[in-house]
Amino acid sequence: MNQQPLIEAVVESLDKSSATLQIFDQKINWPIDKLPAGVKAGDRICFYLSKTGPIEQEKLAKSILNEILKDEEA
Repeated sequence: MNQQPLIEAVVESLDKSSATLQIFDQKINWPIDKLPAGVKAGDRICFYLSKTGPIEQEKLAKSILNEILKDEEA
């Protein structure tokens, strides 16, 4: 199975629209609406890296599900 590279970040602080994330030795600001719901300061979150975007991932997921369902019907 192909594992996606993960990057771990710590949520340093939050304000109304952005969060400060500590990633390795750098701090970055990240939009809160792009974080998991309920995230709070001190939480650890993970990002995964991919060369495909959401549309390609959705197509892949549908293809896998169709293949599983096809096998169950046989």
